[in-house]
Amino acid sequence: MNRTEGKWRNRNIFHYIVAVSTVLLLIFLSMGIYIYQYYYHTIYADFLAANERTLDYIMTRHESEMKILKNIVIQMNVETNITRFRLEETPEKSLKLRDRLNQYWIASEFFEFIFYCYHRDHYVFNQNTSLEIDSFLNKGLVLEENSRGMFKEFLYDESGEMLALPEQEVCGYLQAGYLVSEQSTIYMLPVLPDNIGTAVFVVNQKFYNELLGSEAKERRNNYILYDGQIIVSRENFDTEADELLRQTAVMEAVQQKQGKVTIGGEHYLLTAERGVSGLTYCTLQTMDVFREKILSEQWGILFLLLVCSVPAAIAVVSASRAVSTRVKRLNMLLNQKEDSYNYDSIESGIQMLTKSSQESTRENLNHRKSGFIRSFVQSDYRKDEIYRAARDSGFLLENISLFLVVLMGDRGDGNEGRIHTLMLQEIEKENTVEGWQVGLINSGQSLYVLFGRERKSMEEVLQRLFTCGQEHCEEFIMAVSEYHEDFEEGAKAYLEADAAYDNRFLEDNSMMLRFSSLGGPGTVEMLPDVYLYNLKKAIRSGSMPEVQRTVGDICNRVKQGNQTLLTFRIMYNDLLHLLLEEFKDVGTDLKDVYNVFMLSQCLNIHDFSDILCEACRMLMDNRRATEKERDNMAARAVSYMQENFGNPELNMGMLAEYLGISPVTLAVEFRNSENISPSDYLVAIRMEKAKELLENTKLLVKEVSQAVGYEDDHVFMRRFKKYVGKTPKEYRMGRM
Repeated sequence: MNRTEGKWRNRNIFHYIVAVSTVLLLIFLSMGIYIYQYYYHTIYADFLAANERTLDYIMTRHESEMKILKNIVIQMNVETNITRFRLEETPEKSLKLRDRLNQYWIASEFFEFIFYCYHRDHYVFNQNTSLEIDSFLNKGLVLEENSRGMFKEFLYDESGEMLALPEQEVCGYLQAGYLVSEQSTIYMLPVLPDNIGTAVFVVNQKFYNELLGSEAKERRNNYILYDGQIIVSRENFDTEADELLRQTAVMEAVQQKQGKVTIGGEHYLLTAERGVSGLTYCTLQTMDVFREKILSEQWGILFLLLVCSVPAAIAVVSASRAVSTRVKRLNMLLNQKEDSYNYDSIESGIQMLTKSSQESTRENLNHRKSGFIRSFVQSDYRKDEIYRAARDSGFLLENISLFLVVLMGDRGDGNEGRIHTLMLQEIEKENTVEGWQVGLINSGQSLYVLFGRERKSMEEVLQRLFTCGQEHCEEFIMAVSEYHEDFEEGAKAYLEADAAYDNRFLEDNSMMLRFSSLGGPGTVEMLPDVYLYNLKKAIRSGSMPEVQRTVGDICNRVKQGNQTLLTFRIMYNDLLHLLLEEFKDVGTDLKDVYNVFMLSQCLNIHDFSDILCEACRMLMDNRRATEKERDNMAARAVSYMQENFGNPELNMGMLAEYLGISPVTLAVEFRNSENISPSDYLVAIRMEKAKELLENTKLLVKEVSQAVGYEDDHVFMRRFKKYVGKTPKEYRMGRM
């Protein structure tokens, strides 16, 4: 049980994979829910908008027709001379009335018949004739749902309100040739303001079939209501009329245009609006249309999620396999045999690697410090290089003004590594002093260089180092150079410390051996310039016998002077550095044959002579190799220019890139080899070839220009005249 719990507590890679997969699943579920809600609201909004558009179309068109009816009635009220008369008294006015009704009938596509009844007479007029009221009601226009008496009351109604009779079967005849036997809707409008007549408009069912009709698949019913009853309807399904009227009244009461209603246990979307005419227009569509639309769109949502989830799943599986494989490999690299997919083992391994890297960094820093100290003591740095090299090695010498060299030796069996660690710790305790140690294997010595701002703090560090050495070594020897301010005198300081160390047999080793106690280094006599000049000349000649003769002259000159061993070593060190500086362009590294530590082992004039001769030999060998390489480079450059002089893109940058050197190096080395710049050499090649073409061909000057690498013939002619002294044309004429 504990083992199982331990496994689950381990940070196994598969736990993370499951967690990531769960998060992705939740993301896709959330995205699916969001998309579903978005589609739901979008489709529902479209569903509502479609019903609004349908209702707006019906109401706008029908209200426009009703406005025409109202305008007709208004015009009839104005024309009193033809609408307010008794037929028997002024029969001639009936002709004008019928003519006006005919005009209305012809102009309208809304109503099929128009009638007019003057309340103070017992006749009804249309565009063709006039009928006595009883004849009109009995035979002229018979309504299926309204009795003759009721219809007559409507004709003579004086309430001043519009009357609308629901769509019903209308039959009868008005005149020979006119037969009415179809469903029609009748609108009866009073002639206001006196209400002395009624205009009757008969609207055929064909108009409402086109206006209110809809396809069966829409499952929509359209209605026109007036005064609490359905005037006209076109239905694709049965519904309860009373409940529809009640729901419409409720919506009008709260001034709601659209809403979901339940009629007969079914759910519908009801959209209703009252027009200016007083008619209410309704459209009723079942909610099943919306639900079916949602169901059909769900497949699109599922497909979209599938399109997104399949690549995501493939990516998760691929990434999981790649990560788990790499985790397993990392564990194997870290030598983990169990829990090969566990992150904890990787973390512990990385911690070990980090620790190892930190130790390696410290070792690298220590190595750089040791390298800097060795180069500093050998005076390998120029003045402008010392501070940069010190920073790269972890030393800050910008505020340092003094340094000295310390040589230590132990003739006992002390633990040198532990002692050096303790001494470096003593140096670190002093904030104003920096220093480092290197071991001199050949001499068995330890070399320390201390940098400081003031002598007092440096003396305190020296005393602590000496005390530490005496406490942990059987026979401890410590020799100290003079203080130096010039950082280029590292070699001199080392030779001073070495001279003090060589005096250990004559001094009491219980005290620090100081070079200052030896009475100073004496006067360093520099060689006359002629000896250095002869040596440089011999090296340039490449003759080893000549070099040996010159070195012999130098040795004889030195022996004649009153030189101590220390001043002799200092003079030779300076001489070798002067040679190295003079011939630095040949890339010679004298460390293989000479360094200041080897110089400290030289005890006679022959040792110095051998070192100097070997250094000169290396300089001559490297110089010959450099000159050979330079000549070879120049030959390659010449060959390349001769082969490609016709390329207008050929320039010194292109040539240097081909040779693998910088343009500056190309210019210097080529001039040293050929005594001419490479650009001038290229111009000479092109001009000589141009002269040849001008003499031996009939090419135009522009064609010659292009043939020798000049795209601009004006530049070519200017260069040619400068090179030859004549224009190309003058040169050709002179050769003919």
